[in-house]
Amino acid sequence: MIPPHNNLSYRRLAAFQVCTLLVDATKRFCEDFMYQEPECAHRLLQTACSARQRAALGCRGGHSNDSGMAPLLAQRYRSWEFDQLIDGRADLEKLLLSFEDFLRWRQLPQWNYSSEESCAVRAVANQFQQSQDHRSSARFLTELSDAQRWDLYIPWLTHADPTVRVNAIINLIHQANHWMERSLENFEWPAPHTMLAANQGMSRETISLSRAAPPPIPLATSNAGDSPACPSCGGPMRLRVARQGQQSGKQFWGCNGYPHCRGVADVGPS
Repeated sequence: MIPPHNNLSYRRLAAFQVCTLLVDATKRFCEDFMYQEPECAHRLLQTACSARQRAALGCRGGHSNDSGMAPLLAQRYRSWEFDQLIDGRADLEKLLLSFEDFLRWRQLPQWNYSSEESCAVRAVANQFQQSQDHRSSARFLTELSDAQRWDLYIPWLTHADPTVRVNAIINLIHQANHWMERSLENFEWPAPHTMLAANQGMSRETISLSRAAPPPIPLATSNAGDSPACPSCGGPMRLRVARQGQQSGKQFWGCNGYPHCRGVADVGPS
């Protein structure tokens, strides 16, 4: 069901790349500081891997009709992609809470978002663009390989102090949240009339005509001399057929002045 990827590869997206950094940093952290808690370490690493996988699965952001899928199938695939991004965002929030718990349980300080240490971690991308010495010929951080990107964060992600390590990971989680939310904001949904046409097999012209005016109420034939006088205004009445309610499908006398006059009368036995 999943169509082939085009040039919009998930491996070049910032959300997926930051999630890859989180997986590597979480694995290294669990090996160094949580070897006595294997179950907690496993859940932590599993959450990070889940966020990375969902970032990859929802990467197209609604661009899912490139392979010629039927409109209805493409619409369902868009919904599936959107759900993956939502679940990935939830995984990142779970990962953030777990690392905050680690600091709180051990009474370790958490960096303020605007502190000098936090700003230094978030400024790596800008510093890379300003000084591209021996890294590579890449113009942007997203053009680096995973190993090259890891080298940029080595001072924090391999630090011997768990406080520095966890706070750096928390800042990376905030970055991943930012890019995941950008993907959700830029998600492309089809126009409402296109979705309706895909569901009902209708063309746009048919839909516009169907919305122009409701169909007329069907009238039953009757002789003018047989119609009774309206009990409300005394004018002539017309034989009509009920379309809704408990009397649906049954005939009744309705005033010719409808909707200004709503007088009705029952049809007598024939």
